[in-house]
Amino acid sequence: MRLLRPRSLFARLAWLLVAAVAVALAVSTWLMHRDRGEQYLRNRAEFNAHRLVELANWFDTLSPAERERLAPLVSLPGLGIRLAHEDAPPEPLRVLPPPGIWLEQALRDADLRREVRLSFGRSHHDDDEHGGRRLQAWLHLADGSWMVAKVRLTPGGHMPPPPPFVGQLVATLAAVLLVALVAARSMTRPLAKLADAADALGRDLRRPPLDLRGPQEVERVAQAFNGMQSHLLEHLDTRIKLLAAMSHDLKTPITRLKLRAEMLDDDAMREKFVRDLDEMQALVQETLAYLRDELSGVSLELCDVNSLLDAWQADRAELGQHPLRHGAAERPLATAPAALRRIVDNLLDNAYRYGQGDVELDIVDRADSLSLRVRDHGPGIAPEQLEQVFEPFYRLESSRNRSSGGSGLGLTIARHLAHQLGGQLTLENAADGGLCATLTLPRR
Repeated sequence: MRLLRPRSLFARLAWLLVAAVAVALAVSTWLMHRDRGEQYLRNRAEFNAHRLVELANWFDTLSPAERERLAPLVSLPGLGIRLAHEDAPPEPLRVLPPPGIWLEQALRDADLRREVRLSFGRSHHDDDEHGGRRLQAWLHLADGSWMVAKVRLTPGGHMPPPPPFVGQLVATLAAVLLVALVAARSMTRPLAKLADAADALGRDLRRPPLDLRGPQEVERVAQAFNGMQSHLLEHLDTRIKLLAAMSHDLKTPITRLKLRAEMLDDDAMREKFVRDLDEMQALVQETLAYLRDELSGVSLELCDVNSLLDAWQADRAELGQHPLRHGAAERPLATAPAALRRIVDNLLDNAYRYGQGDVELDIVDRADSLSLRVRDHGPGIAPEQLEQVFEPFYRLESSRNRSSGGSGLGLTIARHLAHQLGGQLTLENAADGGLCATLTLPRR
């Protein structure tokens, strides 16, 4: 069913061109074959007419006995001759098929003095294909008798095309179809490149401008796409710089407030002020880090993932954390090491913060991708919140305590970096409890 209803533009154009060429060739072949068949039947009718007139002129010079003896000898396949001595000739046919009309006209043109009548008779001879009807031509002889010729008509008035013609038709159709497929591919290739560029633009606004060459319409689309990318970059840079400036300017008043809080006499009040200010300062720092990632982007390089994991485990060991590692990367991966480290660090921080017991780090290396899965054994997340936790400043806990609830930007930054690396970051609850965070990166 998909073959009959293709979804891609290339397949639809190919089907359209193939159908158009096939219909055009079928119609032209039918017209050519019809004309060839018609001409063949005309020539055959004229040949039979001249032969019948010559036989009638010859039979006029023979005796009845000689005619009876020679009639079977002069018969041909599709042209049987007999004599009718006592049979009365039929009434002339008023309506004749095209071969009968051509035969009657040819008979009259060949011998205007002789009476000719045409009728139909059913033939059951072995040499008559399909048991078809034969046209009977009655020619009046000089002694008053009639010579009857049974002329076979080709069924439908057509003849099959010769084998060489069929071969030429197939070769022509194959050549035209090949050209049609190449033309369809050349028209759809720029659109495929445009779709790839649009998909890449969603991950990296700072990708190189699109360079599409082809028809004028394709160049206009490329220019419009590059203009859109330029406007988006300008708009995003303006907003990011504005937010970065605001976040940076907040650091100074926060620092002054912390100094003033230290001067409070009430220890409990001073502790609350300092804790809130620390949380504000951490939030500003994470926001600035997020904005720096937006401005700088990522630069891919070929790196050894196993060495990165060894370094992570060494750093985690200093903190008293020992994630269980399973699997290994079979070959280097084109990625941004700093961004990858930040993603995995964020996932491990969440796993140790909310999980219970051991944290597992699984590496699955495939031909087209590399997956890093971080699993904890905590309570997991409600299914309806598995996507909401990636929203900025969304926290599962109602507490504003940073040590338990976080800032709400960690997973947002992690997924954003994963998209910049061309990968995906997903969350799912394990069947036997706990949360699984899976980072999948493509192999380029």
